[in-house]
Amino acid sequence: MSNRDDPAQIAFRPGVAVKNGKFYVFSRSRVIVIRGWPEMAAWTRSATQRQWTRVRPDLDLANGQVAAVNSRQRFQPGQTLVTIPVNRVTPVEVPEEHAWLHERRLRERQLATDYFAKVPDDVRSMVEAFPARQWHVLAMLARCEGALDLLLTNPALAYCLATCWVFTGSPSKTAMRQIRRLVARRRKNVAGALGFPATDSAVAVLAKTDRRACAVPWLLSLRQRLGEPEAHKTLLHLPVLSAPVMTIVCSGLRSFVAPSFLHQLAAASTEDSEVHVRLLGDTLRMLRQMDDSTNARFWSLRQLHRTHNSLVERINCEQTDELLHYHFPGPPLPGTEQIVPLCEPRALLDEGRTMHHCAASYAPDVAAGGAYFYRVLAPERATLLLRREGSQWGVGEISGPCNQRVSAETLCRIGDWLSLSWRAAGIDTPF
Repeated sequence: MSNRDDPAQIAFRPGVAVKNGKFYVFSRSRVIVIRGWPEMAAWTRSATQRQWTRVRPDLDLANGQVAAVNSRQRFQPGQTLVTIPVNRVTPVEVPEEHAWLHERRLRERQLATDYFAKVPDDVRSMVEAFPARQWHVLAMLARCEGALDLLLTNPALAYCLATCWVFTGSPSKTAMRQIRRLVARRRKNVAGALGFPATDSAVAVLAKTDRRACAVPWLLSLRQRLGEPEAHKTLLHLPVLSAPVMTIVCSGLRSFVAPSFLHQLAAASTEDSEVHVRLLGDTLRMLRQMDDSTNARFWSLRQLHRTHNSLVERINCEQTDELLHYHFPGPPLPGTEQIVPLCEPRALLDEGRTMHHCAASYAPDVAAGGAYFYRVLAPERATLLLRREGSQWGVGEISGPCNQRVSAETLCRIGDWLSLSWRAAGIDTPF
């Protein structure tokens, strides 16, 4: 095979390929070689290295994405994940300058989807609901007898076991050996080995944790909460631990809500509860700006919405002069005719008033360089918030008028713009 035909020689050309039954993922500086189901093995090396290293890639079955570990935005407790989906049913109309990138993303993701089609349908449906570390779960299922039964009966406990080294502090290279030893034990013994209380009640709490709420930072925080008698009691009585509930329970937000609030949140639909959590964070931030958050505590969703709307009205109408004194830096990514950066406080204030939300309350964060807003004009009216994490920028929130959710088409349009902007900026991402 010539150098030209060697996939490792084109590591600086981002994209994906399938060759000799293996899946290749290229970024500007690295290549990952993958053997899919049922082997579930992967290796990586940089363009300047000769030695290959075993790796657990970042796999997203639902969206057909494969990338280097930790290549996506880091997830933190209290953070609501914003997923930008691939619309495979209705073609998304994109601007002409974005069309080539959109088509490329669809082709590459379809290639990944086809490659992992060997994963059994029943297994895929269970695993693709996890927000991260899907590779880890698939590898456990492929190599460890009894893991599928655990996943069926207690998805969160199975997820923790698949990443057991995080919970036990043991070397990750011995993970499969440790999983095979633990998976046959009683559920409460597995929980105890992972640092959770070795009790039936702790296993019961884990059993009602939604797959979409399974993220390592959340589960580590949940383990700590289960060690607190009062919190343990509250968690045991909740009907389900959804992702929005976990956002509150496993972050500093928990001290501002009563158990009755959590029960109402758990009973709400996923879409509605995500809006409630976002409103809670926005409300507390506005209260802090007004030096009035010391005794804040919410007993119901209705109380939260009433307080939030009152604060939005006050900020948009009463704090105009104070907000206009801030100076905004330039936008982290250039805008387009349809995605317009809000480069001055007046524009941010107008956005908040027009969309009936609290964007204006972020003026101090924007001035400090930790956030930036964009006005989205098509395919529907929306507001995009980018947040800064270290030297990286990622999607914080995308919302329509009155903080409502936006359509999948809008998310795809924003995703295309972000991908094009990141590539133009030289950010090392294969998608």
